[in-house]
Amino acid sequence: MEETHRASLKRRFASYIIDLLILFTAWLPVFIWFVRGLFSDQSGIFLLGYSTLIVYGFTLFRFLYLSLLWRFDGTVAERLVHIRVTGRDGRGLSLPRCLLRALTLPLDTLTLGLVFLIPPHSGLHDRISGSEVVCSPGGRNTG
Repeated sequence: MEETHRASLKRRFASYIIDLLILFTAWLPVFIWFVRGLFSDQSGIFLLGYSTLIVYGFTLFRFLYLSLLWRFDGTVAERLVHIRVTGRDGRGLSLPRCLLRALTLPLDTLTLGLVFLIPPHSGLHDRISGSEVVCSPGGRNTG
């Protein structure tokens, strides 16, 4: 079995930012529609009626994007920076573990990311779901 190395925090952060850019780009038409509506004659309905739907919709979209792509060998960004999410045994994650990982991801935000400074330098969502982020085959962990 080939040896794997934990992905660096730099790679993980780069992957996180790229995935956010991809998600925001995918939702850009919805955001533009919403902002244009705020400056229309129906601004009240856009502000009161659609604000919550936009937030919930984007959250659900992100949740599904992450969960499903983690199940099938990683998100677009993870592939670009040559990392992947596995179980502690080195095998891919089952769909329930991917869902658990995505559901617990906001916990890292609540800790302001400081949990990554504590060995083994993984997030709470990784610790809870029994996952780890490793370098993909062919990806060197240069920092």
